[in-house]
Amino acid sequence: MAELDTEWRGSARRQVGADYVEYTNVSRDDVHVLQCNASNTHGYLFTNAFLNVLGNVSDYRHALTLS
Repeated sequence: MAELDTEWRGSARRQVGADYVEYTNVSRDDVHVLQCNASNTHGYLFTNAFLNVLGNVSDYRHALTLS
């Protein structure tokens, strides 16, 4: 697995596996950009993934009961 900085290793709300990143108990304050660089003898691929929490689960539950 690629090298991860200390902040990534130390978070109890985030688990990093060989092929996944799992977040738990996210809030609107959670914003992350994940970057991946995969390379081999044929070249490389660099891509980004974005985490942007748009609302809380309780907000959606409330909206559903009003409908």
